[in-house]
Amino acid sequence: MSYDGAFLWGPANFSGRPPTRLVVEGVVVGVATAGLVAGSAVTGVLTGFDTIGTVVGAVVALASAGHLFSTNAGRALVAAVALLGGALAWWIPGQTAQAVLAARGESRVVVVTEVHAHRYEGRNYVKN
Repeated sequence: MSYDGAFLWGPANFSGRPPTRLVVEGVVVGVATAGLVAGSAVTGVLTGFDTIGTVVGAVVALASAGHLFSTNAGRALVAAVALLGGALAWWIPGQTAQAVLAARGESRVVVVTEVHAHRYEGRNYVKN
């Protein structure tokens, strides 16, 4: 395999079964990543801070891609992990919010047509 192919695909050009240690490490990292992203998304929904799940998911995706980059994995794999992790970090919190709120009670689709802002006299406090 040429240098360009090895740079792109990394050590994926070997033949045979990968070492058991690498398979176990991949499974453990994948499960831990999924648990961190899902747990942070649920925590964000329950506490009312929706962006926690997205931020933690993006950080975990970048950390996974950085780990792969530091272990000289192929650049195609690093790019795929970063892109897929970023997409899931954006998508999972919204799906988790729907699932958590549906499990807590009744969900309805509504359209907000008007917001009334009430400013209390003599205070910098606004209630919507």
